[in-house]
Amino acid sequence: MMAASKLDKYIEKLLQLGIFKINDHQLYECSEKEVKQALFHALLQNKKIQIQ
Repeated sequence: MMAASKLDKYIEKLLQLGIFKINDHQLYECSEKEVKQALFHALLQNKKIQIQ
């Protein structure tokens, strides 16, 4: 039950960042690993933009 809750939080954050698909798949079709990886990369890119 907790894993689904965490996954939902990760997906919600990606949606807030404007990311709706990963590799032409809907977010809810992706594995937890893919979602975490996409979120990590998105947050890194967001941090780089804020620093510059």
